[in-house]
Amino acid sequence: MNTVQIGAITVNDLRHSLTRHATLTPPVRTMDQIIGVAIHNTGPPVHREFTSEELAAYHVNSNGWPCIGYSLVVHMDGVIDYALDWNRVGWHVGGQNNWTYMGICLTGWFDDGRQPTEAQISATRDLIANLGMAFGRQLAVKAHKELWATVCPGTTWPGWKDRLTITIPPAPAPPEPDTLRAVFDDLWALSEDTHPAVMRAKQLIGGWQ
Repeated sequence: MNTVQIGAITVNDLRHSLTRHATLTPPVRTMDQIIGVAIHNTGPPVHREFTSEELAAYHVNSNGWPCIGYSLVVHMDGVIDYALDWNRVGWHVGGQNNWTYMGICLTGWFDDGRQPTEAQISATRDLIANLGMAFGRQLAVKAHKELWATVCPGTTWPGWKDRLTITIPPAPAPPEPDTLRAVFDDLWALSEDTHPAVMRAKQLIGGWQ
């Protein structure tokens, strides 16, 4: 099975192998349009493992969708499938939210006190953090039911939603001009003034003597 990196994590790459509709094609979106991820489950009423192909076949053959609705599927053992390109709109939430949220599905039915496995929680948290770093910003984390009228991803969502989020540190600010000059001066002091590269640098920046 092919794999691909999403930041620092390795995921199964199923983007070109899952069932797709014969004529329908998912629309294309830009990175700037995506503001967050929507969390799904595969129930109700059955709590069991599903393959990404099972989900894709159901979405295409039963729902008439262009392809699988989720961008990523997180299995009970923590294995992640990259099912649909991030820039393709999956039919997973409804309305305009399909365009602005990537769908992440955790296999299982999270009701009756049941929560995702620890492996799923850990893998999903790492996935969301790495997606945020890849996108260069903190992504909102929403339940399907916070964006559409549904019970997904189950009644236990309040008990595990906060475990999926890691704050992405802001990118470091560029050095101040004085700092840059100090660094240059230090490097200059370590060089031989007569070296051709140093002489050329003096000519280029003039006033820094």
